[in-house]
Amino acid sequence: MPKSFYDLVFSAVSGSAGKDAHYIRGTLDEVRSDLESELSQKGFNLYLLCWFGSDLRVNVYEQGSLVQTIDLHPFVKVSIDGYPDLIFQASEFPDHPDIASEEWLRLGDRVLSGELDDAIVVTVDWDRIEVPPLVGEIATKYDFVKIVDPYGDHEDLDEDVDVDSDEYLEDPCCVPYGFTDLEQ
Repeated sequence: MPKSFYDLVFSAVSGSAGKDAHYIRGTLDEVRSDLESELSQKGFNLYLLCWFGSDLRVNVYEQGSLVQTIDLHPFVKVSIDGYPDLIFQASEFPDHPDIASEEWLRLGDRVLSGELDDAIVVTVDWDRIEVPPLVGEIATKYDFVKIVDPYGDHEDLDEDVDVDSDEYLEDPCCVPYGFTDLEQ
């Protein structure tokens, strides 16, 4: 029987970035912890978030079917000492009207290099995010689930998942509970 779960997605697959992280979780607390961990790895991850146009969302699956996708960008604020806060509106890139284009590019290089790690604070306003509770049987450690093919036609994959390791390697949309990077 297909299970319910959250899929935290932090993905930047175009170009040479090569990140398509999925965290399959059964509780919102786990999702929060995973996102906090991703955003605490400032340099590369913050560069992907602010300068590369990464995808940052929570997919909600009920009994194997995708029922809701929540874009997390509008709930993220990046504070860098000496600069105005970077706030995402309805886009994959933050607004930065008070930072000139050349300075914006230099700032990106400094963030990517890790030079500003100690000057950066990233916050997520979870109080404003309406994530529905999971219903039915919830995925747990050692479970495998099917997720919507990120490169396919986005149809729900709601059939039972009963795989061995060979099948897992052949189907990149069948992922284990916990962390998986589909780009690796």
